[in-house]
Amino acid sequence: SPKFEQLMANSVLPNVGIMISNLDRPTDFRRHILKLAWIHIRKNIALKMDHFDILKGLILRTLKESLGKGIGLDHEVAVFKVITAGFNLFSEIMETKVNE
Repeated sequence: SPKFEQLMANSVLPNVGIMISNLDRPTDFRRHILKLAWIHIRKNIALKMDHFDILKGLILRTLKESLGKGIGLDHEVAVFKVITAGFNLFSEIMETKVNE
């Protein structure tokens, strides 16, 4: 949908870029994920774990479409690992907040 494509372009993909940029700085990586979690908490946006898998797949597909042949299997695996690490941390933060 156009609304989802706009969300991907304006929010999701830039945040994935920030996550990748912070890979060598775990404190900054965690701080960024914490910020994203608080935004979702403040806006009362609930995300289910099965939605994470769908979103990961959509992010990878969007990257492939935008980068074309510029993204190979190694890149795809690396991005998937980064996204998974970010989503796991995000989920942990969200669950902690919900259980408080």
